[in-house]
Amino acid sequence: MAELQPSTKDAGAIPPTPDAARPQQRGPPPHQIYVLPAPIRTFPLPAFYPNNPISLFHVVCAWLGQIWSPPGAEPSVVHEGVWSPSTSSVHITDEKSTRALWEQGFYGKGSLSRSEPNWLKRELVRKGLEDAHVSEILTVQRREERIRAKWERARLEQEAIRQTRLAEAREAEARQMKSQTVKKLPDARLAVVTSEISSPVTPQKLLSLPNSVTDYLVHMSHTEKVATGDVASSGSFHDDTTTHPELGNGASNSSLSTLETIVNGQQTGTGVTTPGSPASSDGAGSSKRRKSVRFSPKVDSTTFELMDPPSPKHALSSPRLDFPGMEDLSGALNVGLPEPVEPAMREGQKDVIINKEHLQLMPEEAFWLSFGLGVLSVIDPVTGKAFSHRELLTLFRQYSYFPPRVEPEEPALQPDDDFLVHYAVYHHFRSLGWVPRGGIKFGVDWLLYTRGPVFDHAEFGLIVIPSYSDPLWAKTGKQPAQKNWQWLHATIRVLSHVTKSLVLVYVDVPSPSKFDEALEKGLVDVFELYKVREVMVKRCCRSAPSRALLTNPRVHLSVSKSSPSAYASRRWFQVSSRRASEAQPILSNKNSGKPTAFEPRAILDGKINGGNGITVSSSDRFIQIEDKDQGGWTRLDAVALRDSCECVKCTDPSSGQKNFASTDVPANIEIDQIRLDKDGVGIAFKNDIPRLARDGHEMILPWETIQKTLGHKDILRIPYPRQDAVYPKTGRTFWDVEVIEKRIRKIDYHEFIKGEDAFWETLLDLSSLGLVFLKNVPHDENSIVNITTRIANIKETFYGRTFDVRAKPDAENVAYTSGYLGLHQDLLYLERPPAIQLLHCMENSCSGGESLFSDGLRAGKLLWLQQGEETRRHVENLARVRIPYHYEKHGYWYKQKRALLDVTEDDILASIYWSPPFQDRFQLPTVDMRAWLEPAQLFDQLLNDESAMYQVKMAPGECVLFDNMRVMHGRRAFDSSGGSRWLRGAYIEREDFVSRVLHTPDALAEAYRGGEAWDRATEDRKVRESSWFGDVKARLEEISQGLKAKGAVPLGEEQYQQLNA
Repeated sequence: MAELQPSTKDAGAIPPTPDAARPQQRGPPPHQIYVLPAPIRTFPLPAFYPNNPISLFHVVCAWLGQIWSPPGAEPSVVHEGVWSPSTSSVHITDEKSTRALWEQGFYGKGSLSRSEPNWLKRELVRKGLEDAHVSEILTVQRREERIRAKWERARLEQEAIRQTRLAEAREAEARQMKSQTVKKLPDARLAVVTSEISSPVTPQKLLSLPNSVTDYLVHMSHTEKVATGDVASSGSFHDDTTTHPELGNGASNSSLSTLETIVNGQQTGTGVTTPGSPASSDGAGSSKRRKSVRFSPKVDSTTFELMDPPSPKHALSSPRLDFPGMEDLSGALNVGLPEPVEPAMREGQKDVIINKEHLQLMPEEAFWLSFGLGVLSVIDPVTGKAFSHRELLTLFRQYSYFPPRVEPEEPALQPDDDFLVHYAVYHHFRSLGWVPRGGIKFGVDWLLYTRGPVFDHAEFGLIVIPSYSDPLWAKTGKQPAQKNWQWLHATIRVLSHVTKSLVLVYVDVPSPSKFDEALEKGLVDVFELYKVREVMVKRCCRSAPSRALLTNPRVHLSVSKSSPSAYASRRWFQVSSRRASEAQPILSNKNSGKPTAFEPRAILDGKINGGNGITVSSSDRFIQIEDKDQGGWTRLDAVALRDSCECVKCTDPSSGQKNFASTDVPANIEIDQIRLDKDGVGIAFKNDIPRLARDGHEMILPWETIQKTLGHKDILRIPYPRQDAVYPKTGRTFWDVEVIEKRIRKIDYHEFIKGEDAFWETLLDLSSLGLVFLKNVPHDENSIVNITTRIANIKETFYGRTFDVRAKPDAENVAYTSGYLGLHQDLLYLERPPAIQLLHCMENSCSGGESLFSDGLRAGKLLWLQQGEETRRHVENLARVRIPYHYEKHGYWYKQKRALLDVTEDDILASIYWSPPFQDRFQLPTVDMRAWLEPAQLFDQLLNDESAMYQVKMAPGECVLFDNMRVMHGRRAFDSSGGSRWLRGAYIEREDFVSRVLHTPDALAEAYRGGEAWDRATEDRKVRESSWFGDVKARLEEISQGLKAKGAVPLGEEQYQQLNA
């Protein structure tokens, strides 16, 4: 049987497109076109560098220039748009406005384009009237190139398969014909056939080939008979039972027909046919007269088999395809490519093309441009007049429903209208500098671009979810639409395939009553009620509880109502980050793309504890682990692996500590062998640590570590402050006198010492409230030691292991006098002040001497959670100015500086530091400190308010335990001449206390919390809803106005440096 020889041409070569040799002209670079990030201009002064005096000259020149020739008011240009009820969008038809809004912030999309409004430019390029760079045309060209490459690859694969099967068929035919003593085909005739048939180079030529060499020979013989007039009367093309003179008398065409059909993979049942061959209707003889029918190049197949060659009819391409054999491909894409230019056109004649495209703005974009920036005026198409901001808000709210709710009195509009919720998110991210754009293409509400779609791909996909956390919503039973885990995984899978991260954006919706009240005041007050919280989600968070996707605060959104200019006070939002530790995403180094190729030494397939499937492969420098079930991969370095070994050679069995240092690991260590074990992956190394490699060494990489690297389990996080680690177990309650009098307990000493429920109840109160009492304590100096060591080790200070508080002459501490001792914290002049303080009352027979306690962290929260711009600035002074504390007496010298409000990098109020009796002096008294002093005085007033300060006269046999980093303590003056007052004290370190509380039985802790889970969002919300919060806000506003009236200088970086010197 003849073998089809490949063509001498390079079958894999792809002809270049006509435009390949003509480089397209590009315009200015993107950073010049999109130089303005917003459709308004700003005029900042040049940067000043202290080490470069010339920069000061630049600043002065720029400042004087703006004074002599002040820039014009902004916005200098107000664009006009027309509201379109049919599309629920705003249309910008002016070409200059269209380009300005796109190039200065990427607003809207072209009505005839995917994104950028460049339909007119595409048309000019397509008609040859302009030679420019158009991204859509380049995209089409790249798609066509990929289509041609795929066709060529498919053709080569089909040809390789066909050649393999033909070779196998020839061997089978040779064996069959030898057994039947069939004469072989003469070599001369075979050479003729081979020379006459060339290898196909296009899909159509592939379809036009004969089904077999036999078909070709019979067809040629039939053609010769037709030419000579000697045609069989039967009229058939050829019968399966006819013989060919060159095949011998005993050979029938049935064998070759069957053979060729088997090669094409089309044998069915007992007969052989090809797709599309009609069933014979010749009566009884039909079963013996089967035809091998091929497709004509001009006939389309309506049935397909696995071995059918690929049909070009199923490909999408452009009309301009000059690839041989692909002329019939239709241009299914809407974006056309350049057409041939007529000679007359090249001589200067031009078509007049009317721009049919306009810019479409989403309602959120239009309202941001109108209300947020003031650069857009939206026209009513009916009246021709511009909408006011209030009218525009109502219009967009109405059309956020389908069908639109256009009732005259707006009875159907609610505070959770889609427009209000989505606009709060849009305004928030725009104010942070992000570029939000519609994300329906990827199944999300918004996509976040760092600079814009021209510069990079979107980094995040946002899904907006309304949150009804206001207590008034709870009464109505209002809940957001429920989402299930299938929906979440589907969304994350879609985004992970395009390398985007999912962010769930929760918007706290105000109650209708609060919304209506704010709407009467103005739009600024309305949007001040909406809070935005972000939760980033990654796939496979098995170890994270579902509540991690609920309401955890990250960002609070508020409207700035007062700022240096009326423009800013009317429109700009102020954002302060709030990130709770439990809202942090799972940390892993799992990659979602395709791993880079390498030559593995070994490849193993297994399952993590019999569950999730993985593939483990190794090189000399790393181990690669691929997640077969959920996708993704990670690589573990050889040095890091060796350093993490926990085998009996590398870890002391008694202490559990490492037997080697990280620096002992050789830098040239390599991975030798790997194996799967029931406990993990076994790894043997080359160039291992010599003293540990004797007699062989193998580490076991635990399955748990692999789960962490793949993101299936979260790593252990150490919170700051440390006390935050216990609040999910114990909860935390801020208190004033009314609350503490209901919650305070006096637990029996003997029950406490037993270590049963009473002991744990003491720790729960001490963690949650920061204050608890013991009663019936024995009158023994060692009782304080017994109580303290029952909880943890005693923190020893320069006062000793324990200390006595009683009046004495020449006291080294103000506490050792009989005078009034204001609310304070102990030992703030130490680098690490003690966390827990215990005071056992031994004697208290004098008049006066009541103990005072106040929740200092509550007072700090009342200040730190305030959101007004001016008031916030004054509160931040309390977090920036560091107060000096000192102790210098009897040979001791301790100094430390601490801000009143200790705020973490995540903007969380961790603790407060306030101890006026031990405060030192500021070294440079040159700064106007009133901007710090008056907010600090307000903090002190909150502490000492009679409604906030709990006072009790301790009786002998009572012991108080309180959190020194949270609860302020002090005492009233007492008369030492009429009796005595003696307290014995001790301290506990923070880490020791936290370690003890974490061992509280879960059932007891849950019962203590009443089944409620603790989270920072709920805690902060309760503070804001308290009656104290509004009062503090009003007093801060009075302070702000008073400081302005007094001419107090605001504190800046220079003043902070001088005060903190």
